Amino acid sequence: MFAEGAEVLVLGAAQDGGVPQIGCHCRNCKFARSESKPQYAVSLAIIDHPGKSTWLIDCGPDIKGQYDDLQTYCPGYTLRGVLLTHLHMGHYVGLFQFGKEALNLTGLKVYGTRQVCDFLRSNQPWSHNLQCGLFVEEEVVAGRGLQLSPRVEVTPVLVPHSTLAPSPTTRQELSDTVAFTVRGCGSGARSVFWCPDIDTWDGWDRDVREVVAQHDTSFLDACFYSADELPGRDVKVIPHPFVTDSAVRLKGLEERVVLIHMNHSNPIWDESSPERARVLELGFRIGAQGTTYPLCTSLS
Repeated sequence: MFAEGAEVLVLGAAQDGGVPQIGCHCRNCKFARSESKPQYAVSLAIIDHPGKSTWLIDCGPDIKGQYDDLQTYCPGYTLRGVLLTHLHMGHYVGLFQFGKEALNLTGLKVYGTRQVCDFLRSNQPWSHNLQCGLFVEEEVVAGRGLQLSPRVEVTPVLVPHSTLAPSPTTRQELSDTVAFTVRGCGSGARSVFWCPDIDTWDGWDRDVREVVAQHDTSFLDACFYSADELPGRDVKVIPHPFVTDSAVRLKGLEERVVLIHMNHSNPIWDESSPERARVLELGFRIGAQGTTYPLCTSLS
């Protein structure tokens, strides 16, 4: 723990449904149930130790356990806000737990793009929570830095995610999607890039290699290992970069990358799988709950 500075804490690294996933009895889900080792949906905590303050990036269905983990790690700290990457269920439905039926927070800042904020203002129960002052909306603009504290700055970055025109075989989208750069300010300043969801690297207006090279640590979408993972499903309808493709693109940058947002079917969850062994041999890290990464050591 960096008592004089700031850091991030991984609260979850699984795809929206977590592991085990409801109704699934695949090898990974069976193991998670039998060993009582659930893998939570993606969420990252930003922790400012001198300010005794925390923020979440993404807040999904596993937030009760994740909030307990955060409070255990830094007891007595105040949750100041939640930054939303987009409005798929694994990234925002946990906000329910901060309403009056549960934690009943007051003045919790909820950060999102204009599309995210428009949705929250126009739909219950979010609009009610805003009207009652439980939540306070904070619109973010892609490319514009936001100072969360003297030690932490975040910048949203637009990414393409399931932007296909709605049809019977594609998802109706509720908002655009952003990733976040999180930078420490002060001595030993470092940066992380949080990108749990993106359709393809080719469809992005940035070069993923350049983005990874510009950050000390990049948490990248690794939903599926390969196209062989979901027999009977059209992966074009649920697009994500394959781990096999990312491994080729990011050759030489592996040690800067942490793989996250793994689907329950992804073989790299299995500690005995050759796929996991291959990924680790290449130098990639696999996201794990409870791991921390420094942002800065002090404000000097």
